[in-house]
Amino acid sequence: MQKVTLQTILRRLTAIDVKLDSLLAAQRKSAATQGSEWVTIEEAARACRYRPWTLRQACASGRLAAIDPNGVRKLSDGSWRIWWGVVESIRDNGLPVVK
Repeated sequence: MQKVTLQTILRRLTAIDVKLDSLLAAQRKSAATQGSEWVTIEEAARACRYRPWTLRQACASGRLAAIDPNGVRKLSDGSWRIWWGVVESIRDNGLPVVK
């Protein structure tokens, strides 16, 4: 059995982090070329690991408008669209705190 050191674990985690960054960059590039910078609640939920219900509530309460006032849209059918930049902010920083 191979002895695993902290340096080995750190090296592996760094490699995983680099790979994730490249995958996210490719996903953003793909979304931009397809003209889908606006994503559905379900797509946003998958990207930032919140449940769709939580994001719908955050949209309805105005919490996401704190990140970008123009970054959330409610469509005529009642569904929401979130700008990809807002999704990235949620993924990186979490949802804004309710004041």
